[in-house]
Amino acid sequence: MPRLQIASGTNTIDSVTPVRLANGKYRIQWKIRLQDGRLLSRDTTGSTKGEARARAHAKAAELLAQGGIGGTWKPSSLATEYLETVSKPIITESSRLSTNSKARYKTVLTYLTEAFKGYSIASVARRRTIEELLKGIAAEHGAESGRHAKGVASRYFFEELIKDDVIEFNPLAGARIDLGTVKKTTRPEGGRALTTAEYDRVLTHLLTLNPAEGVVPPKRGRYTLADRIAVHRCCIDLTLLQMATGLRVSEARTLMWDDIITDAQKRPACIIRAENAKTGTTRVAALVEPAVYEHLIRRRDEVGGAYVVGAPLNPDTEWDRYNAQKALKAFYKDLARDCGVPLLETYRTHVWRTTLNTMYRTDVDALLRARTLGHSVDVNAQAYSDLSDLTTLYDAARARRREEK
Repeated sequence: MPRLQIASGTNTIDSVTPVRLANGKYRIQWKIRLQDGRLLSRDTTGSTKGEARARAHAKAAELLAQGGIGGTWKPSSLATEYLETVSKPIITESSRLSTNSKARYKTVLTYLTEAFKGYSIASVARRRTIEELLKGIAAEHGAESGRHAKGVASRYFFEELIKDDVIEFNPLAGARIDLGTVKKTTRPEGGRALTTAEYDRVLTHLLTLNPAEGVVPPKRGRYTLADRIAVHRCCIDLTLLQMATGLRVSEARTLMWDDIITDAQKRPACIIRAENAKTGTTRVAALVEPAVYEHLIRRRDEVGGAYVVGAPLNPDTEWDRYNAQKALKAFYKDLARDCGVPLLETYRTHVWRTTLNTMYRTDVDALLRARTLGHSVDVNAQAYSDLSDLTTLYDAARARRREEK
């Protein structure tokens, strides 16, 4: 199907179908090409389809009247508005960035947006200010995220401001900011795994957990109680999916129902496509818990959606990486407490890869275990084997003593 060509001064508002969200509102994802040829993407919501379209047309008229981006920005403008209006669309529309890079940069944009709240462009452009803000991102999200934030801010924020004649120089050009020692986490070699009893306890808990249980109504804000319950439901389902497959969060979030296959014995497995796999190689991962598969099928019949675990308010779309990680962080704290497994509070989503690898290491070939998890045998042994669990050594020693007698 040929891609729709958008002429200068026109938009796609009337050619796209509004999508109904879980909260009952309608959203239009549309594009507009300015008179100078630039293509912008926008989202607009409304209580009805007509209201959503009307708001979108009003925004389109405003963009054309202002010339879109250039000429409307001043040093006193809010930095967060520039990130949303200029930086984000450039990353989203870039044909040079891979899918994984776009996802990573969008997450970093979220970190920058949080850090820039309340700051003007002129304030953020001060060298000491931006340095402190980046250090704050590194302290909260890790040194690697801090370095990514520095690169994204330099290329997609400050360089674009220079093009728009808002600032004269890039404060990050050639800047050396030490983010490497900020919040470095140390974990034991080989990771950590749940015991079989702990795994079964968590599995039973999640399979019987009502998504509405423990969710309290928000005191204020745009989200409703139903929205919060939907987020809790997605946390439950994504965790169950990872428990039964060992998928990474990024792979579980992007898994669609079309990627679920069954063999002659009707045993389910997941196709992890190259564009969604961390290694860039397509693989097949077994879904080893029948109860989880049945649970997910029932959930699909209940909420629908193209994704196995889609966005809480629109299961036909991918769950945003940052929003998912933020929700899961809080969810795992509750899960650790409710199931009496403190390890979950520290290791969270990555624990399932080590757990499955450890549980089946004596029964399943090492190469098969490595391939289904999506890495080499060496990496599997070094990073996804719980070296603190000495049970097999003790069992072997007992067996030897019995033989000697």
